[in-house]
Amino acid sequence: MIPGFCIAVITISFVCGCGDGGIYEPAGGYIGGTVIDSLISEPIRGAFIGSDSLFGEPWATTDSLGRYVAFAGFPGIHRWAYCGIEGYRTQAKEYSIASDETTIVDFRLLPE
Repeated sequence: MIPGFCIAVITISFVCGCGDGGIYEPAGGYIGGTVIDSLISEPIRGAFIGSDSLFGEPWATTDSLGRYVAFAGFPGIHRWAYCGIEGYRTQAKEYSIASDETTIVDFRLLPE
């Protein structure tokens, strides 16, 4: 150990005492949509979707059909989603979260 330094590892777990034995799921909404190439209208696989959420969420990557879904946080809040992948210009879009619903945020990326 180095004099004057203290190293500690703390693990915090939260357990919900749900009476029905179910798992607690956070209240809020999701964003989802598709990412396509704006020139040829083809889906883009592996595009990254990020957000300015306080929790660092959502983050997702698109599937082979260019689709994604991610938890977006608490309802009634305006946020920005960002989409990017190598070879394309990054795009940003503003969205508002609806409670317990999926807000559609589609992206049409322009090749570089």
